Amino acid sequence: VIMRQVAWVVAAGAASQLEPVYLWMGERTVNRIETMAAAEGVSVTDLVSRWVRLRHAALYDKDDELAEADDEQQTVDAGCAAAEPAQVYPRGLTAAKSVAPPVSRPPPEPVASSSSRPSTSTTTTTTVTSPKSSATPVPPPQLEDDEDDEMGEDRRSARALHPGLRKLREKRSRSGAPPTTTTTTMPHGVDAAILSWGSTRAADGSVKPRGLVDAFYERMSSQRQRRVVLPPPVGMTDETARAWFQAVGGERKQVVLSWVTGGEKFVPLGINLGVSAQRHAPDLASRFVMVSLDAEAHEAMTAAGVRSIQWFTSKSEVDMWHFKKRLLATMLRWDLEALVVDADTVFLGEALHACRFDSDLEAGTDHFFVEEHLWKSELRPEENINTGYLLARPTVPAFRLLADFVDQHWDAQRFEVPRFGFDQRVFNVFLWWRRLGHGDLDAGPPVYFVFGEEILGAPPSFIGAPVDMTDPNPDRAVRLRVLDPVLVSHGMNYFWRGAHRHPGAASPVFVHANGVSPKDYFLRDRCLWYLDDWHQRFGPSPRFLVYDHPSGQSLGDDFRLLLSAVEVAVSLERRLVLPATMNCANSPAYEAMGIDSAFAGQGCTFDQFAGAGVFLREYNETVVEAGLQDNPWFRSLLRGAAKVRGRDVGAVLRDGGPRVLVLDDVLDAVEVLRSVLGSSTAEHMFKCRWLSWPARHMACRDEAWVERHAACQPASGQEACGVRGVNCCEVMNGWSEKLQVFTGQPWDLPCDCGINACVELQPQAADNVPANYRCCQWVETTRATCHPVESQPEVNVEEDLSSYTSRILHAYHRGEPSVTPEILRRKCEQWQLRFGPQMGLATSVHDILNHCSWVVGSFLLSVGNSARAAEWFRFILNVRRPVGVADSGFVTTSLLDDSFDSEGFQRYRLHHDLEQLAFLRERAPPPGVDLSRVWLDEQIRRYQALLQGYNSMADDAVIRSAFEAMRGVWGRAFALPICPELPTRTVAAGPAACAAADLELESGGVAVLSDVLTKAALRAYRRCLDHASVWYAAGMGNMTGKDDVVVGTCMHEGLGLFPLTHQIGQELSECLPRSLGQHNLRDVRARRFHTAAPDSVMWDPRAEDGVWAAYLFASTPAGGGDGLRVMEERVPEDWSELEAFGMNTDTGRGGGGRVVPYQENTLVLFEAKRFHAPIFRPATWEQGFENRRLDITWLYGDSHSRFARDISKQDPSTS
Repeated sequence: VIMRQVAWVVAAGAASQLEPVYLWMGERTVNRIETMAAAEGVSVTDLVSRWVRLRHAALYDKDDELAEADDEQQTVDAGCAAAEPAQVYPRGLTAAKSVAPPVSRPPPEPVASSSSRPSTSTTTTTTVTSPKSSATPVPPPQLEDDEDDEMGEDRRSARALHPGLRKLREKRSRSGAPPTTTTTTMPHGVDAAILSWGSTRAADGSVKPRGLVDAFYERMSSQRQRRVVLPPPVGMTDETARAWFQAVGGERKQVVLSWVTGGEKFVPLGINLGVSAQRHAPDLASRFVMVSLDAEAHEAMTAAGVRSIQWFTSKSEVDMWHFKKRLLATMLRWDLEALVVDADTVFLGEALHACRFDSDLEAGTDHFFVEEHLWKSELRPEENINTGYLLARPTVPAFRLLADFVDQHWDAQRFEVPRFGFDQRVFNVFLWWRRLGHGDLDAGPPVYFVFGEEILGAPPSFIGAPVDMTDPNPDRAVRLRVLDPVLVSHGMNYFWRGAHRHPGAASPVFVHANGVSPKDYFLRDRCLWYLDDWHQRFGPSPRFLVYDHPSGQSLGDDFRLLLSAVEVAVSLERRLVLPATMNCANSPAYEAMGIDSAFAGQGCTFDQFAGAGVFLREYNETVVEAGLQDNPWFRSLLRGAAKVRGRDVGAVLRDGGPRVLVLDDVLDAVEVLRSVLGSSTAEHMFKCRWLSWPARHMACRDEAWVERHAACQPASGQEACGVRGVNCCEVMNGWSEKLQVFTGQPWDLPCDCGINACVELQPQAADNVPANYRCCQWVETTRATCHPVESQPEVNVEEDLSSYTSRILHAYHRGEPSVTPEILRRKCEQWQLRFGPQMGLATSVHDILNHCSWVVGSFLLSVGNSARAAEWFRFILNVRRPVGVADSGFVTTSLLDDSFDSEGFQRYRLHHDLEQLAFLRERAPPPGVDLSRVWLDEQIRRYQALLQGYNSMADDAVIRSAFEAMRGVWGRAFALPICPELPTRTVAAGPAACAAADLELESGGVAVLSDVLTKAALRAYRRCLDHASVWYAAGMGNMTGKDDVVVGTCMHEGLGLFPLTHQIGQELSECLPRSLGQHNLRDVRARRFHTAAPDSVMWDPRAEDGVWAAYLFASTPAGGGDGLRVMEERVPEDWSELEAFGMNTDTGRGGGGRVVPYQENTLVLFEAKRFHAPIFRPATWEQGFENRRLDITWLYGDSHSRFARDISKQDPSTS
């Protein structure tokens, strides 16, 4: 049984001329084979080779079988029409029958499915010589204990594989890159002729050494190692995983990988990719592995015959944002050359043949005309490198580049500012800075880009020189080759432009279905769908409608006829097969993009003119793709089709008709059906709506483009009322909105596709329709619907502005003069006008300013730029809270507790502000505060009038009138002192005290530092806060009792604009380097307490969103009893953000823990997520503004909580 199995896999390899064949066996199996060999007095190699020869003779006793297999392969490659139905796989998934199945089964699976599978911990590798040996070894097959099928399956597998490899060699010969034959010593001393690629050679022709990347990896910090390299797959160790993949890579040490998760959306794409490799790229398929991120995906891939390895038990265990880069880095560390492709791709040939193997990395692009557009600053950066096809070679510079990228973008959010969701754009921005010769966050080496024979930005000595694979220098410049966008096609180039159809164009070997939606529609329609899911889609008795769609019509006639056909299909309860004969010349890209030559004499599908995603969301249950006519199942039904004249369609209503009905005149059929059914189906099926020109998406309105060109505008009459689901202005993403920037030709199709079935209705005043609504009605009815029309931004700022990966934010951080606070504010406004509506963000003035203040301020704090942060906070606070703007429509909201503080008042805050105004009148103002006594007296009078009205329980109208008189001052930044840094140190605590506190925190305790600040620093900071009108939040204390016992402020509401705030925070982190010093300052919060409050105030414990809290007692109490209670309990992981960090939430936590008595200039240090509560007794404190209790908390570190502010939860790339 064992030898029969061995002979099967070896014979399959021998018949395919794949040599040597590696056998992975359990230790017990190896012992048994060695015993058999010893009994016969021969070597193991001789014993197995004898079985190979016998088996080979049985398999290949007829040469004409090879010719038959060649014919079979040619039949399958002929196109969709020749595709054969496939077997049905579990979970309703199917895979097209492959003439060339996987050449062998993979090494032992990482997750055992039965007790019979041998353990990976005790395996031995044996090599045998087969009679035909001229190629590299295939991945080692798995030796199972179960007996395989007999001769029939062996013959089919071996026979089908051979012609694919023969064609591969012929293709290589035709391409002018013949294989190099080299003799090398294989295991057990077997000399074998191997097929050598350029990737196995250094620049001087010598065999490149291995292990340089691994050596560099070992020198990295442990944290960086964990981030950059993946943990081993499920059930494997690092060493067994390395051996597994190296065996898959064979002598070339080259693997091709993709990755997929479970679910109906992703698994079919993964199977489709795997089957395309088996069908069109058998050599690549021998090195192809699908990395499954959960058990569901792994089971589905395995059942479909796609080699899979399960890397995680659940996709929730991994951040998929940078998984691709980590997967590449892991392969490089294992000394493998790796191509990683996205799952929404297909192989149409040996995709590695598109590479030159002369650079560290090779990648696809989303440009159409690379020579003209690569790295042009006015174009969107994500166009330059398409990471859906990314080849990395095991060089130290390539590994470092990937490691730097992953490390710099590890966090999903930083200080609640998110990482941009579209990783391809972020990677391109990262390369943008490296291309300029300086990394933004580090001093990384430059990246040079090569296309064809041209290289960008490199010194002359670099041109034409392949990278030195033996160079261990991590600071060497990285060379990245951009590949031909026809050979490695992006979705827009293949599905729309049809670049491969142009005369003289090369045949693509790889297609990425990016930029098109729905992906499965385009793959099916263009005959790139290899799964036979016919029955899952249509059931046992599908009924279709095909109609005659004349060519050469106008755009309006094309779409009116199409909608008429949809109406007929609905009336007859059939699925309409979409036409492929629409007039290509109606497309604005017809000449500009060369469609005239690509589709010469042919028609186009509707998706060339209108958005397929929008159309199919509306009519998916009624229509199917035009490419279905090439499906074998449909062609079999077509043999029984009946052609019916339109005027005779009434008979079909009575008897149902055949499975496929072919109509010669749809318009006649519409008239008949309307007369028979008594009403217009169109009236009920087609809804009208206003179709706006998509200014927010148009690349010709991008800010970078508008700096050099005029912003594009919609053509006259282009916006219109139209049929819902049919929109010829939104052929996204990469077609209509980018045509003008790539070619100069505007996309000027009418948004309603020229149908003219809907008209705009002017509402009457009595209809109470808001001014920003447009109303439309169907021409044949009086029914109208109205839809909002959002305001458009002047220009489209970069879509990642609200993320920590933004180029604009980094430019301001670096101090580039082109980005000032005012320019940044305007960009924020344009960004929210652009993306706010689609992300559910409000676009009112105060919402925009709050968003901008939070994102920019938090970003600057996350990178530790205190100088820029202070500048920004001062600027934006004056914009958010301007003095004297009394317009009732101007709203201010607190960033501390999200309250609308301009729309009402709280009693203690009113008390506090009145006392502060009186204090400012009597004290000499500090630098930055310039208030006249006359102005202060007027404000004091107004505050007193409001307080008196409130205390006397005056009429609401009287109180409202008094409050309105305070607009322009209440909640405004009328006093903002400078509060500069001190020339001397602010922290007085000595090294011994700081070190002891650090150790206490490290052990999980609560540390206390007495006399922590110098007297000068404490005095200066108190004076700063006494004179600053930054106390906008009231009731911020989590207390039971009065809701206005405290007023508060935070970094974003004023404390951040004082340089002294940042100086104290920085020096505290220097004092405690092991705790605070490991993190940037995140926030500062301050509270003032009301001494006139009731003597008994119960405080609910609260926690802070950070890593460390440094809580300062900044006042001098008159008596004892006050302090801070820090509890052992921390915020539970399953709590919501509101429960954990809300301002006025009853946490339900009680007392206990450590109590630190209140003493001026004492700092209490603890984990920020520990519950804590102030102990406050009003009688302890003297009366007077300067005597109020003042507590200040510096918060350090990003908690990396699963929470984010509502304004930052989404980004436009994922909306």
